[in-house]
Amino acid sequence: MNTKKETSKENLLEIDSNLKELRMQIDNIDQQLIPLLDKRASLVFKVGKWKKENGKEILDPNRELQILERIALIPRTTLSCFEIESLFKGIIEFFRNAEAAHQNIESGKKMTFLDKKGTFGFLGFGLIGASIALSLKESYPECNFLIHDPFLATNDYKDWITTQEKKSKLSFNNFKLVEFDELNNLDIVFLSAPININRKLGPFLTKKNKIVLNLGSYQEDLPDVLGFHPLAGKEVSGFKNSQSDLFYKKWIYLSSPSNRNFTELELSTLKQIAMSLGAEVFSGNNSTHNKSLSYSSHLLQLLSMIYGITLENRHEELNFHVVPKSGWEFLRLNGSDLKMWAPVFERNSENVIQALNEFEENLRLVKKIITSKTEENSESQSSSDVNPDEGNISSIRKLFIKGQKIYNHLYLRRKKDT
Repeated sequence: MNTKKETSKENLLEIDSNLKELRMQIDNIDQQLIPLLDKRASLVFKVGKWKKENGKEILDPNRELQILERIALIPRTTLSCFEIESLFKGIIEFFRNAEAAHQNIESGKKMTFLDKKGTFGFLGFGLIGASIALSLKESYPECNFLIHDPFLATNDYKDWITTQEKKSKLSFNNFKLVEFDELNNLDIVFLSAPININRKLGPFLTKKNKIVLNLGSYQEDLPDVLGFHPLAGKEVSGFKNSQSDLFYKKWIYLSSPSNRNFTELELSTLKQIAMSLGAEVFSGNNSTHNKSLSYSSHLLQLLSMIYGITLENRHEELNFHVVPKSGWEFLRLNGSDLKMWAPVFERNSENVIQALNEFEENLRLVKKIITSKTEENSESQSSSDVNPDEGNISSIRKLFIKGQKIYNHLYLRRKKDT
């Protein structure tokens, strides 16, 4: 028996010795990593200084893509391409944020309006506004949140507060329902009400508060109201369906009025808010935003509605069990809040009609391709659209090949960027 115990002790000592040896090797690697990371930071700050002097943005998507493509080719034996890419995305993001902070420290400027005791205001408190409030509550737990929404059911709001306190184990005493006049002298005010209300009340708020942000899918050119449009949402609306991680790994479109650009302080503040939400940003002006959204979002909303109407008209003879998951995902857009969407189409009608006209034209071309009996009768594509290497194939196949090229060009490239 003693012999067995002694053998067991020896095995444990051997395991302990092996573990110590492995950990020593890890410690040695860390010793080598820290100076290298420190040197990388020094070089990043020098690049940041050059960018600032030459009027360049800190975020350079092409450069970041080059880094990810290059590191994927470095020989390794343990980590997969996906794991390496995930690791370096985190490193790149860390150094990008460090570069921004260093620039502001170097210039001696305050980075943002925000501090731990700041106050956020909300005009309207639906899904997006409430989700932003929840996310900011996690990052700025001591800040105050003032909410003005005359359509908010008080009892439902109290129940929501109780639910959030139980989930987060935080006190929500700093969330208060207020009158409109109390949205005054605040750090940030979010316009998350329907367009007509934002248009009417937004200009009054810019005179009383540091920054006023419009969260809407249509950006009105209101004096000094800045666009902060999260490209995220759910098929169900209302503050009761809000969630703090709604914007995680999503994009936020920052847009400025046509008569001016962002100030450096505004832009850094908005980027910090986006970072608190776990989101990335890109920026432009209101006009570009509205045109872009008419093609990418508003058109899609209308097509979802038309798709639903088409299915519904045939509901008695069709088996909806054959509708794929992607079809239901497409249909779910119809669950969006009508109060929010109807004014968007009214205000952005010019851009939406242009998008619809182009879509209709392309739809006619597709219909012509499908109905044509021979390739000679099809006038749907010019010769420049066809790759000679594809040989003598039908127009329908050419159409799908073109679709695949578009997929590769737009979707896969977008996936790489994100």
